[in-house]
Amino acid sequence: MMGLKLLTSNAQKYAPMMEVLSHLGIELHIEDLELVEIQTRDISQSANAKALDAAKLMSVPVLIDDVALYLDAYNDYPGPLIKHTLKGIGYDGIKALLRDKNNAATIVCALSIAIGSDLFCYQGRVKGYIDLDVEIEDERMMLSSIFKCEDGEPLGMKHRELAFESLSRQLLEIRAKCATYAVESGHTPDVCDLKSAYHCVFCQEFDDVESSVFADLVGDEIQNRIVYEDDDFILIVPIGLFVEGGLLLLSKEHIPSFAHLPQDKYAALNELLDKIKLALAKIWGVVPIVFEHGPAIDKTKGKCCVDHAHFNIFPVSVNVHFKLEDRFPQSIKDTSFLSHYKNLEDGYLYVDSPISGMYVYDGNNVPSQLLRRYITEMLGIPDRWHWRHYMGIDEMKTTLDKLRYFK
Repeated sequence: MMGLKLLTSNAQKYAPMMEVLSHLGIELHIEDLELVEIQTRDISQSANAKALDAAKLMSVPVLIDDVALYLDAYNDYPGPLIKHTLKGIGYDGIKALLRDKNNAATIVCALSIAIGSDLFCYQGRVKGYIDLDVEIEDERMMLSSIFKCEDGEPLGMKHRELAFESLSRQLLEIRAKCATYAVESGHTPDVCDLKSAYHCVFCQEFDDVESSVFADLVGDEIQNRIVYEDDDFILIVPIGLFVEGGLLLLSKEHIPSFAHLPQDKYAALNELLDKIKLALAKIWGVVPIVFEHGPAIDKTKGKCCVDHAHFNIFPVSVNVHFKLEDRFPQSIKDTSFLSHYKNLEDGYLYVDSPISGMYVYDGNNVPSQLLRRYITEMLGIPDRWHWRHYMGIDEMKTTLDKLRYFK
């Protein structure tokens, strides 16, 4: 998968941040490019121009780090031109400029990402002052040496840390853009090309229920588990029903996840979901949680998972968001926004909760049935997380009976 490359000609300045870059999945790339320099006081405009130029030269998604210094005494001069200013007049020149003047200043780190023609920009802003008495130990790190924070502490990597913290809040969206760019530019295949209907247990059941895994496991107890179906979707009770009212909503067509649903089908999907939520809330008194584990490109999610689009729906009042907060959560408005994440190399977790809202999370290194584990643990029935260990046949029967008039 094509990842995000952070371009720099000075790897030394990132030495303290390698753990952060690794956590974000950003590759440090040593490259000394002559990039376009536009005349502007806006550090974001300057960084964006450089990022677009670099992306065009390298034909990969790139991240550019640019820094600006704004001196209060000089109407925010020199701004993004600080590198050239220091190269021209040095520290002594800066001291001369500030002699008998206000030495207050603001330093800004701008991280600009270019993915084709798409741009993202994030800033880390620190207020402080220029130390007129410091000794410069490393000319290449001069700016970090002469700038002090308002509390007198050294700047260190604070401006960059703040910028990367801002970036991390939209990291999943960035990764999704990179993944789509890779597919569209031919660097990786579309996940739909990798996930066929061959040996799909749901497709097999739709074609011939008597020869299905469902029939083998519970066929003696339940002959038909369908609650509702139309031309596009089918609603069934799942094997491994740990509480009454649990359902699976599937696409009739074999697609890897609901992120791959045709755009003209999302309105019907959202309407059907609203009906299901209303019915479950009326019968069981709880607005249900809805979740999905989207497919990982050319990888497996574990033997218990099936890459056929299906939402898990359970009428339980639990908050799993705090368990997933380290997975770069991205808030979305409705299911149609899942399409942005369909090419993620590691897949995604989608959760629609009446408690926390609707989010997509990073799917890297997700154990099989992770959300079932969390939910059953919170409900005090942790022994029911694995569907094979607790099939919930009585719960299936009761759910089918109570929803027999659903339409």
